[in-house]
Amino acid sequence: MNKKRKALLIIGYFALPMMLAWVGHLVFNMQSDNFAELHGFGHSTIFYNLPVVSVGMDAGDSDRRTGTMKLSLSIEVRRQDVSRLPDFLPRIMERIVFYVHRQNFSDLREPGGEKLLREGLESEINHGALPIHVASVAIERLVFE
Repeated sequence: MNKKRKALLIIGYFALPMMLAWVGHLVFNMQSDNFAELHGFGHSTIFYNLPVVSVGMDAGDSDRRTGTMKLSLSIEVRRQDVSRLPDFLPRIMERIVFYVHRQNFSDLREPGGEKLLREGLESEINHGALPIHVASVAIERLVFE
């Protein structure tokens, strides 16, 4: 009985956690594959070029200079949503212009400013494009004048 109990304890101590890890791995992989299929991302997406945006901004200097920023963006959407995107384009462009106009010109020119701009634009574009989901935003061209 003592040897049997030790064998069960050893099996339970080593085999059970390994089996649980294996099941967890299978479930996680199944969920991540289903996520990509359900949301249509991967090979079924396309980049859609938005019109160029030119926004006048406060330069953030004490002498109240202004600057202009020209911005070319591409958004990644599902292929099936591309035909509906022009319906939401005015709202998307409005949200882009208002978001960029609220930003400080000098902050955007600093290192990391482009990353913060892209993240903020992705959020704004997703709000403007609802119910279409935008997977990512690519800044094609960013010019400060």
